[in-house]
Amino acid sequence: MSRGSYKHILQREMFKDDGQREQEVREMLLSIHLNLAQGSLKNNEFFQATEHCGRALEIDPKSTKALYRKALGQNMGSLFDEAKQTLRELLGVEPENAVAKQMLLEIDRNAQLALKSGKKAAKRMVTGMERDPRSLLSDEITGWRWFMSCVWCQKRWKFE
Repeated sequence: MSRGSYKHILQREMFKDDGQREQEVREMLLSIHLNLAQGSLKNNEFFQATEHCGRALEIDPKSTKALYRKALGQNMGSLFDEAKQTLRELLGVEPENAVAKQMLLEIDRNAQLALKSGKKAAKRMVTGMERDPRSLLSDEITGWRWFMSCVWCQKRWKFE
């Protein structure tokens, strides 16, 4: 059966009276979302992987596989704060998870590297740019004059 079929069975409450079969359907749907998340990670589709993990967590909020794969996708997608939060949730469920502790350290290192490379990229973009002659220098702008420091504002308000 497909993912949509299992979802349809749960939404229509077809096994409402049979708890065991309903649980089997939930477990199968959880397995499908976890497998889709793993495949998305292997294809470098990080945001899609986190989406599948989110759906898996709706079924089982304490699924360590879903929490780990979600954090992995967030880390690979440069969502470092979200990945840390997800790992904290994982450590709340399973406090002795060594892989989660190691990934927290890796996320800190990745965040620092991303910050450094971002600063370098910004510096390269600005290097070689000349000052715009239409704007005043920042130390020339005082008080209310900051509003009138751009050429458009001067023309609009006929500021001299």
